[in-house]
Amino acid sequence: MVPGVFTRRMEHLVKSLGIEGMSADQVSVMAKELDDHVSWFRSQSLEREYPVIWVDALYEDIRFDGKDSFAARLKTIWLQPTKETALQVARMVIDEYRDRFPQAITISEEGLENALQYLSYSSF
Repeated sequence: MVPGVFTRRMEHLVKSLGIEGMSADQVSVMAKELDDHVSWFRSQSLEREYPVIWVDALYEDIRFDGKDSFAARLKTIWLQPTKETALQVARMVIDEYRDRFPQAITISEEGLENALQYLSYSSF
């Protein structure tokens, strides 16, 4: 890293937190302490597995032929407390809207198992 760049970033961070009038030496000390903490953290070993979920979504705001009620019914799938109940609700929604919105139902069916993976993990 270019000398002084991190210090300037720290000055901006400190100002964004509402702290004014810190000297360059104080910012340097703060940066050094932060660097020490980060180095210590990065050197620690993980004692168990930590599941991570990467969430990606596409939201399309489309209103077509009563699309609002369909969207509300789809949302009920992801509000379920367990994967089993989510799959039950999904089957009901799929059966209810298959003839009306066949393309949307096909896409929902194809991605349903992947979309519900977060329910396979216990909460922390």
